[in-house]
Amino acid sequence: MPAEEMPWIPSDEILDDDELLALAALPAELGVSQLRITGGEPLVRPGLAGLIARLRALPGIEEIALTTNAVLLEGAIRDAVHAKEAGHGMDEPGYRYEGRPMSMIGG
Repeated sequence: MPAEEMPWIPSDEILDDDELLALAALPAELGVSQLRITGGEPLVRPGLAGLIARLRALPGIEEIALTTNAVLLEGAIRDAVHAKEAGHGMDEPGYRYEGRPMSMIGG
């Protein structure tokens, strides 16, 4: 959908990274070990790789999944690889980028 047709949400109405971390910590404290990042298109969020790294550091969090329409995925994978934040669970069969297993990306 073109951007001009999307309703604009002011940034002060969107949870910031610290608020998302505080929110994610609550279920983690209750034993939830898996998180899924979704909603709209999470790859448009500035600093997503850093947020994911901070979420992964929460005690008890073992897995983070991301649901995306994949339009921005190529650039996001490159950013994550260069930031050394990729590879967690991505070297399993079926995860490939440019025909190579994810474990080989950036190495």
